[in-house]
Amino acid sequence: RYFIKHFLSLEQLGVYAGFQELLTKIFSLILFPVTMAVHPKIMNLWNEMNYRTSIQVIGLGFIIQVFIFLLFAVPVFLFTPSIFGFISQLMPSLNQEYKNLLIPLFLTGFIWQISLMIHKPLELKERTHLMFIFILVSLIINIIGNILFIPQYGLIATAYTALISAIVYLVLASLASYPTLRQTLRSI
Repeated sequence: RYFIKHFLSLEQLGVYAGFQELLTKIFSLILFPVTMAVHPKIMNLWNEMNYRTSIQVIGLGFIIQVFIFLLFAVPVFLFTPSIFGFISQLMPSLNQEYKNLLIPLFLTGFIWQISLMIHKPLELKERTHLMFIFILVSLIINIIGNILFIPQYGLIATAYTALISAIVYLVLASLASYPTLRQTLRSI
């Protein structure tokens, strides 16, 4: 948001911030309860040395979140103009110039929420320093992308930079979690 304010207008900042918050909060309200519901079960099973079941609960949480995402993604992708029209009625400052922000912001909100489930194995193995490093990499990508592309492409650059940084975190967390999952399942 700092870069939008620096390179663009306060009006564009307000529209982007409102649109982003709306889409992010939707996923927070829909997917985060799944994360919160499975977290105590995962931790209890892990602490009881029931590692396999703990990992299975992570997988179940992931599958539930992907299923919920698909329930929303299919209509959003098929009916983007109608969905955007509905949202623009809720936010009158949105006009057609902001329609291209819907998909990248929608995907970004989902990816950050699913990342909370993907990095659970890192939490379990107390490798949170990796999560910190990955979030720093993501932040650096976000900063550089915004500096380089906002002046030329505007708000769409911010939306796609956010999406790319979220994807980078998800990929890094997935790659780091995989050996933990494999080792845990093998050692049982």
